[in-house]
Amino acid sequence: GILLNNADINITSKKTGESTIKETVNGIVKETFLGYRVVNNVVEEFSNYSVKASKLGYFSNETNITLNISKSIILTLLQFPVTILIDCGELNIPDRVYNLTRNVNSSGTCFNITSNNIAIIGNGFLVNYSTASKGYGIYVNSSYFSINNVNLVDNGNSSSAIYLNNSNNGEIDNVDIINRNANSSGVYIIGSSDIIRNSKIKIYGNNSHGIIS
Repeated sequence: GILLNNADINITSKKTGESTIKETVNGIVKETFLGYRVVNNVVEEFSNYSVKASKLGYFSNETNITLNISKSIILTLLQFPVTILIDCGELNIPDRVYNLTRNVNSSGTCFNITSNNIAIIGNGFLVNYSTASKGYGIYVNSSYFSINNVNLVDNGNSSSAIYLNNSNNGEIDNVDIINRNANSSGVYIIGSSDIIRNSKIKIYGNNSHGIIS
């Protein structure tokens, strides 16, 4: 296999109680995991740990370890099945990567993400939405989603490029949004907790906003 960048690693104790010490040295977060602790002269062991690796677009992997010796751990993450996207539509199959391979157009909403663990890889292509009626470039009502490297352009009033409706633990990365019409927004957020990074939102219409929450 190949090394996978930017995977999340989570290590937790199988026993209840604080079992780690965190400190930041020169901007680097160091986390020390304890083998035991002493409470009221009683030794409590923390030898059973769970190590979990995860990344959007991949199945997570988890293993149990003991910390009584030094060891290296290799966890293999398998990528979700890939579906080629050539048109707008419902994205409702969980644990799947959708790979956009051309520019797409929609009279209203283009993509609806309604299942968990879904990733859209836009490959820099254009999503042209709301050409005839109010709608969204991408509507999200799910958790653990990823929207990456896509361009979104609106063509109707009261539209949003990305509408996050009670979504959580999602990631929007390297997305370019252009809103040219009135009463529109780049990202509209309701009851959601997600990450937006490395993205651009350009607003030209009256009474329009980059992000509404």
